[in-house]
Amino acid sequence: WITAAIEAVFIVGNAAGMVAILPVQGVSAVLVAAVVLAYHRYASYRDFEGITGDLCGWFLQICEIFMLAAVVFSGRIIALWS
Repeated sequence: WITAAIEAVFIVGNAAGMVAILPVQGVSAVLVAAVVLAYHRYASYRDFEGITGDLCGWFLQICEIFMLAAVVFSGRIIALWS
């Protein structure tokens, strides 16, 4: 349980840092990461009956790409409104 607690501290700290530095982009990145995580868990248990190291690698790559896309897209939207 200590590992989960430390991981939770890092997740909350990173999310708070992203939102503090760039609020709109930070919120969009956090929301996209949560959606990708939920889908990863759902698909892993549906298709593979569990989570493996390969699936964790897939999750990491997809999550990073989608978070980057969310930050860029939300930044473009802000630029259009400014």
